[in-house]
Amino acid sequence: MKALGYVRVSRVARREGDSFLSPELQRESIARVCKREGLELVEVLEELDRSGGDAARPLWNQAIERVERGEVGAIVVWNLDRFSRSLVDALGAIGRIEGAGGQLYSEEGAAGKLERSILFAVAEHYRDKVRDNFRRADASAIERGIHIASRVPTGYSRDPDTRRLVPNEFASIIVGLFERRAKGSGWQRLAQWFVEQGGSPKTNAQAVRWMIRNPAYLGHAYSGDLVNEHAHPPIVTRLLHDRANAVSGRAPKHDGSLSSQLLLTGLVRCASCGYRMAVSSSTHTVRGNRVPVASYRCKHEHCAARASIRGIELDPFVVRTLFRLLRLVGTTGMRAPGTTPAELARAREALEAAEYDRRRLVENRELRRLLTATEYNRELVALAEAVEEARVALEMAEVDHEAPRVENVERVWEEWTDETRREWLREMVEVIEVTSARKRRNIPPPERVTMSFRGLEEPLLEMTEDDIRDRRRRLENFRRRLRRD
Repeated sequence: MKALGYVRVSRVARREGDSFLSPELQRESIARVCKREGLELVEVLEELDRSGGDAARPLWNQAIERVERGEVGAIVVWNLDRFSRSLVDALGAIGRIEGAGGQLYSEEGAAGKLERSILFAVAEHYRDKVRDNFRRADASAIERGIHIASRVPTGYSRDPDTRRLVPNEFASIIVGLFERRAKGSGWQRLAQWFVEQGGSPKTNAQAVRWMIRNPAYLGHAYSGDLVNEHAHPPIVTRLLHDRANAVSGRAPKHDGSLSSQLLLTGLVRCASCGYRMAVSSSTHTVRGNRVPVASYRCKHEHCAARASIRGIELDPFVVRTLFRLLRLVGTTGMRAPGTTPAELARAREALEAAEYDRRRLVENRELRRLLTATEYNRELVALAEAVEEARVALEMAEVDHEAPRVENVERVWEEWTDETRREWLREMVEVIEVTSARKRRNIPPPERVTMSFRGLEEPLLEMTEDDIRDRRRRLENFRRRLRRD
């Protein structure tokens, strides 16, 4: 009689070599059974990383179907628990095999229906016991705040002592990823941005999608229905996480690809026609290769001399000029806000997030049913205090924002995001005009660009004649330095 051998291992993990002998031992056992029973072994089906309680095993079902088709007359296994660890599934499968005239053989030898039922029941009990042990171990680890997955989410590192997750240098990049998704950025563009920020070059759209959906960034440790919401420090707020995951569909066609490279969008005008210059693409030579760069370009159809200038030339020139002006006359009128626009926006977001958390608690009827009145009121009071603290912080930030003070912006410039830089430049710069190069090349920005800044004029009634002369002298020296440079 022709026979099929069936080998199964529940969990391979990383075992190999001498420490991974189970399939080979099962094959040797199957060969012994075939020799004992006088069977012809035609093939051995090997199914790895498959639980004995899984009735959807493809090779297991294939072996039964081949018996039903008459291709083989028997299935040989090491022992019955290799065949199945579910009493119901095993008896159903044996019924199909014997109904087709086949037989099931194992090292246990011939066994009657009662003995087989007992053996399968023992195997099922063992499987359930192992499963319960794993669940208890998982529950204990999650209760202690341990992230039990083998792979640590990007933005976290595993503390070697406590085995809990702690944010690392990539945490700020993860926040940026969530913020961009919340604003509608597409998965492919997010993956490209993540790689540009130093992420793994293998990151693709699917990987970013899993990152955005991962509750570990909220500070959760979880496994199935086991969740510890305070396992480790969160990287993103619940509000930002929900907003990022609420975005559906594709991002806008123009997802800031050009304008995001520039700092002065909307402030640059053509000196010939006075119209605002648009953002477009041009080329720039880098190490002998032509690469696309963002530029400012006049597209007014009636302009007699359309101006254009590359952003990599204009933006640094304007910023350097503004910094020099800050150093020169910063104490006589050139002032920066005490609270930057980005800091003010973060304070508003913090208040919105606190109010959102409190509203989620109030609207969660199931949680109100599970908690006692004391526990629920304690949570509600804590969230109400968080809302009040965020509201006070916002009020202080608004007062500081409205009360200008001199600030060393040049020192903190590198710490700011591009969006914060743009907001600050819009407050400080009134207008920038660019004249046409008229097909001439390599004309430096000082010969083509004129700028007007805000906040330079102080009321003359409050200034003495000496103050006015000193002010004019310093401004004239500043202009001479610009021309000389």
